[in-house]
Amino acid sequence: IGQNYRTTSGTHRGPSLVGKVIDTDEIGILKGVNKMVSSGHTYVAMRDDGKAYVWGWNSSGEFGNGTTGVSAKPIELTLPEDAGSLVDIGASWKNISVKMRNNIQTETGTKQMDIVYVAGLNENAQLGIGNKTNQVTFVPVQDETGTDIAKELDIMPRN
Repeated sequence: IGQNYRTTSGTHRGPSLVGKVIDTDEIGILKGVNKMVSSGHTYVAMRDDGKAYVWGWNSSGEFGNGTTGVSAKPIELTLPEDAGSLVDIGASWKNISVKMRNNIQTETGTKQMDIVYVAGLNENAQLGIGNKTNQVTFVPVQDETGTDIAKELDIMPRN
């Protein structure tokens, strides 16, 4: 992590893992990783305990923590407050997405809902949030009416 690397446009200094293999047992903070994704120069790892860590480039705010600085070491991902538990992670060019699961009280009882939150580059409206503004904190993906897209999960046992 943090090595120089060579591209067609010259030598760059940054948190590149190009050509490197990470033994997660040797990196304490990444112990228990069950999923790891990359968007080129940004890396996200999800652990068994529901925490996620991010490192690499953060030029468009893809870390979702309100910053745009580079991190050469894994830092804990700042997940949306009161959004529930982390279910999944994703990454694309200068974007990170997280799927959160939360219990919602309704008139008919408690429902489990999944909501996808996104952060990062949005100059082509690729985050699906109804505008073209980069997001440096996680915001929910919305439908055409501006309503958060949530998937209700059937938690009742099937017969």
